[in-house]
Amino acid sequence: PVKLNGKWGCINKSEEIIIPYQYDEMGYYSEGYIPVMLKSENLITNGKNKWGFIDLNNKVVVPFIYTEVEEFSDGVARVKRDDQWGCLDKKFNIITPFKYDHIRNFSEGLACVIKDNKLGYINTSGKLVIPCIYDEIDTINMHFETMLGYLTYAHECDGGHVLVALNGKAVLLDKSGKVLSYNYDYENHNFTKPLECSCQ
Repeated sequence: PVKLNGKWGCINKSEEIIIPYQYDEMGYYSEGYIPVMLKSENLITNGKNKWGFIDLNNKVVVPFIYTEVEEFSDGVARVKRDDQWGCLDKKFNIITPFKYDHIRNFSEGLACVIKDNKLGYINTSGKLVIPCIYDEIDTINMHFETMLGYLTYAHECDGGHVLVALNGKAVLLDKSGKVLSYNYDYENHNFTKPLECSCQ
């Protein structure tokens, strides 16, 4: 994305314009599409800025009806309508209904969803696979050194596992929601060793 005279567009490596400078905000190209925003004075949106998606031919593939959007990842786009989040697939079908307070990034095919301050997880088909009954583990800024050598947030799926809290205790789950360890000692584990899973 490139900005000129207050508007966003795109150029290619030869600096040729491929998307005209006509958008008020623009996200990054991902999986064939670009999220773009038009301010309310440029669109009939009941006084609110709205987001949609375009392709590299500047064709609007998702209309400007969303209050927030995220780039496509794993074939899924997280989008916000009014105050609730849902998901679209690559055919722009709604695969996750607009009922979540927030949907976080996908990691290893799962994304953390929040509803009424409780955490659950959806898969890339938009299906809720881990129910929204869990709490945050300490803070969303809690992270671990992974086997790949980078930092991952505690709520993200890592090595096929997620960390959550229930009744004040840390809980280690697999991707299906099965409890692998209750009252898990996450503070002394950095995900660089094989997991010793035991339910208590």
